[in-house]
Amino acid sequence: MATLLDRALPPVRVDVNIDVEFKDGRKVPDWARESMARMRARGLISGYEDGTVRPDRPLTRAELAAMLSRFMDYRNAKHDASQGAVRNTR
Repeated sequence: MATLLDRALPPVRVDVNIDVEFKDGRKVPDWARESMARMRARGLISGYEDGTVRPDRPLTRAELAAMLSRFMDYRNAKHDASQGAVRNTR
């Protein structure tokens, strides 16, 4: 899921090492590593309280909902900033 959402955003260069960021970072498949690093740098994924990301297990609905919510907030904030808009949060 992180890779799909990452590809929907403009590419950015990041200096995030998944192996250092997460205890189980080495389990992240090669094809997903760059996307996971970008999503981590953007604040769209944070992992679990124990410092893992658990790439070998399926997302729950709640985790997916949280990721999609952060993704939409991020996209809207970037769009508003590029348009010079101020979002009414009331």
